Amino acid sequence: MPTLKKRAEFARVYARGKYKAGRLLVLYGLPNGRAVARFGLVVGRGVGSAVVRNRVRRRLREIFRRHRNAFKEGYDYVVVARQAAAGEGSRSLEQELLRAAKIIGVIKDAQGDRHLH
Repeated sequence: MPTLKKRAEFARVYARGKYKAGRLLVLYGLPNGRAVARFGLVVGRGVGSAVVRNRVRRRLREIFRRHRNAFKEGYDYVVVARQAAAGEGSRSLEQELLRAAKIIGVIKDAQGDRHLH
């Protein structure tokens, strides 16, 4: 799964992308002019210790992996985990991420509706 790595890539998505903020996370999406979707995760120190941050990162990566085909191609996505994400399970994170994706219009309709019920 292609990822965003450079600070400038993240900054471009923050500055120009659409976003939806929720209780657990903020999702940004921006067309990238490529044929693939790229993902970036931000889990800052405010979320918790290194163990907690890595657990949140692993959960978010797995959610993106499982729903990779539901997200529109040709976009850069950045997920910023909030402090509340540390105490939540994968299911809550998954529901909020997919709901945010649907609201900003970056989820494919046929699959997006099926995953939200």
